[in-house]
Amino acid sequence: MIRTVLVDSLALVRTGVRTLLQSTGDVSVVAEGATADEALRLSAQLKPDVLLLDHGVPGVVQTVRTMRERRAPCEVVVLANLMHPTEAARILHAGASGYVCKDISPHVLVDVLRSVCRSAAPHPADAPASQRVDFRTLARRAELGGHGLTSRELDIIAELASGATDQEIADRLHVGEGTVKTHIRHILHKLGVRNRTAAIALALRTRVIE
Repeated sequence: MIRTVLVDSLALVRTGVRTLLQSTGDVSVVAEGATADEALRLSAQLKPDVLLLDHGVPGVVQTVRTMRERRAPCEVVVLANLMHPTEAARILHAGASGYVCKDISPHVLVDVLRSVCRSAAPHPADAPASQRVDFRTLARRAELGGHGLTSRELDIIAELASGATDQEIADRLHVGEGTVKTHIRHILHKLGVRNRTAAIALALRTRVIE
């Protein structure tokens, strides 16, 4: 069971998110709060697996920084409406494990929390940003991954979109050209499309590649 503390300044939003998370059967919202102070207090008292913190809570960046300075064992994921890249960088630099924008589908939010816990590892305040995960990208990949695509197949879609030939993809991934062609056939079958162009279009539409 993934023990989660949910902090959002709006009670209605908290109710909706809590209902969504707990309906999965493997996420438990152990406490709720509306302020940064409550986020810190509840996380210290309850030691959850995840602190899901809304970006609209005043002092969110300082809260994340304080969590990391205290070496809090839980992962911090920031939930945002929209986020400018500069603000995202500030949050990740402060020590957040990642962030999720609210325009993703509900099941992806749950998948993100599962992924956080599967790969959970303390992120010290001075850890380089490269060691933290941008869960916006993870969520977008999960949307397409819902079709049953493997991580290698997702990599190949990205290479195709860049204009790479089968041989170039094979060289970059250190596999044979025949293996690449086999992966592409599997991709088309799983996505239910007839050609590579349609597969790339689907990947772009779900923003797995941009």
